[in-house]
Amino acid sequence: MKKKAIVYLLAIVLGIHSLYGIGTSVQDDENSIVIGTSFYIAKGEDVNISVNLEIEDNVIFQNFGRLFFSSSFDSQITLPSGDLVSSEFIFNGSNDYELFITGEKLLIGKLTMNAQGATVSLNGNLVVKDSLNLESGIIKVNEESQLLVENSAVDAIKFNNSPINQGYVEGFLTRTVLAGKNYIFPLGDAGGYHPFSIDKADNPDVISVAFDSTVPDDCNTYNPNPVRMIENLIGWRVESESVDRNHFFAGLSIYNSTLADKISQLEIYYLSDLDFNGSITASSRKMLKSATDADFIMTSEMKSYGLYAFSQVFGKDLINFIYVGADNQTKFEVPSSGDFSNIRLNVYNRLGGLVFKGDHYGSEFDARDYPDGTYFYELTLEKDNKRSFIRNFIEIKHEK
Repeated sequence: MKKKAIVYLLAIVLGIHSLYGIGTSVQDDENSIVIGTSFYIAKGEDVNISVNLEIEDNVIFQNFGRLFFSSSFDSQITLPSGDLVSSEFIFNGSNDYELFITGEKLLIGKLTMNAQGATVSLNGNLVVKDSLNLESGIIKVNEESQLLVENSAVDAIKFNNSPINQGYVEGFLTRTVLAGKNYIFPLGDAGGYHPFSIDKADNPDVISVAFDSTVPDDCNTYNPNPVRMIENLIGWRVESESVDRNHFFAGLSIYNSTLADKISQLEIYYLSDLDFNGSITASSRKMLKSATDADFIMTSEMKSYGLYAFSQVFGKDLINFIYVGADNQTKFEVPSSGDFSNIRLNVYNRLGGLVFKGDHYGSEFDARDYPDGTYFYELTLEKDNKRSFIRNFIEIKHEK
């Protein structure tokens, strides 16, 4: 392991103005720099960091210019808490960064991502006072961390709002919103761009939104109608600082989903933390054309924080009663079973005991082999790397 080079900067007697790096490129043979005294970038000056950088907690760190990160290898950047509202941070290149904010939070003026194919992984609390420019590259906000854009202007976050967007946030993006306006949250995951919009909030608020592929599982857990199962969901988690008094119209993007051409078959599902002991709400919807001509499915009624998902309704008719008699059909069949790459079926008796298990089901469950009674089943339908999970029951009655 290479040893870090430690650079101690001598402050000028008349102030904290270190001459280190002003208008120059910072380089080091050991690929790492630790700054143990003052670090100052003057207004209008640019400093390029192309190595690992650590600015220690006790350092007087001031930036009135632009700080570029353009390492030719995956790098770590460690910065102390502070108020750098006159600064701009710019991430360039195609290599990944681990960004660590020590202490409570770091305030900066502007943040620009121009790092095609790269990810900046944020650990700690970063507050952007003025603007966030997402030209290319992903900002991944890790757990217990926060990326907050304080500027409440609708265009405080700049991005390419199209299905081929290459610059967005993975994890929770937090922004300050005003009442009555429309805000888009440029979000996604490793699979692509999935924005979310908030429109006409009742009151000013600080709202956090994350695209989360596990939301469908949460919604399915509370689905009130197991016969009318929902499938192919994508979803978002929404948190609000004003949960008791703020509501808004939520917009769920159809970008990068398999359902863009099936608008008439889609429903929006909503589940708040307060409803976790109840059931989800299926909402009617309407289409929104934004200023950038982006398509969103909008809730037709105002909701607040919680889980939001949209889905195609699964409407297959599955039998709930099998009568075992002469010449009767006694096998449990899935309509259009050939449409699926795989079908799994587990059947349980009234006591919860597993009586049938089929990992590659092909109509093998035959009611003639089971006594009268009520049976419960779990049916999983797989297609195109997506799953529909259905819980239902079958009543079996034999001819006397």
